Amino acid sequence: MKSIKYNNQSYKVMVVDDDHESSLLIESILNQENFTHVGSVRKIADLDLVYDVNKPDLIISKLSMENVDLYKLLIQEKFNSVPVLFIVDWIDTKNMIQEKERSKSLFLAKPLLKLTLKSSIHLLLSAYPPQITRYVEVLSKNLQKLKINCEEIVYIEADGNYTSIHTIHKKVFVRKKSLVKVKRELTSYFLQINRSQIINTNFIRRLILGKGILILNDTEIKIGRAYRMCLDEYLQNDRS
Repeated sequence: MKSIKYNNQSYKVMVVDDDHESSLLIESILNQENFTHVGSVRKIADLDLVYDVNKPDLIISKLSMENVDLYKLLIQEKFNSVPVLFIVDWIDTKNMIQEKERSKSLFLAKPLLKLTLKSSIHLLLSAYPPQITRYVEVLSKNLQKLKINCEEIVYIEADGNYTSIHTIHKKVFVRKKSLVKVKRELTSYFLQINRSQIINTNFIRRLILGKGILILNDTEIKIGRAYRMCLDEYLQNDRS
C-alpha cells in the first residue's frame, strides 16, 4: 500500500500511553504509513524529556496515566503548539467540551482501527500543519551554539559517535552525537544512503545506479546495498 504524504513531509509522532498493547498497535500503524514514530512515553516522568529531545509534530495520547490528567497537562503552553489526538474509551459531552477548549485536538474512541486512526491524523495535520523548517544545533569553534537550517545541509557523515555536517556554504560542523540521534532532528527530505551518510535529497544532481553512486552537488556518494530499497521508494514517491 502506498504511503500517505502530508505536504510531502513525513511528520514526527510521539505516543503517550502506558498500555503496552495499545501503544504497540498505534506504533505498528504509524510504521506502515509515512510517519516517523519518534518515541513512546509510558511514564509521566519521561514526558518532558521525550518531547524535548524529539520535538514531535503530533502527539497521540490517552486521557490519563498514573492518575494524572493528561488533558490538563497537554494544554500547558509548552505543548499547546502541537496537535494532540486523544484516545478515549468512549466519546461523551465532557470530551466535546474539552475539544473546544484545546483547539488543536481531536478525540478518537476505541476500538482503534487503522482507517479511523489514519483519518484522524490526516484531519489534525490538515487543520494544523506543523512548522516544516527545522534546525540542527551545533557548536562553533568558540563553543557558541549555532542553529543550522536543515535546508542548508547537503549531507551528514558519521565517524563513530561524531557526525560531520556539511553545508551548502562549504562549511563543516562536527557534533558529538551519533548518526541515529542526529537523524531524528531532520525533515523527511533527508535519506540515509549508506551506513555512515545521510543526504539531503534536494541536492541530488545525478544518479548512476549502474555504479551504485549519486552526485550530490559536487560530491560523489556511494549507495549502500541495504539502503537501495529506501532510495527506490523515495524516487517512486517523488515522481508521483
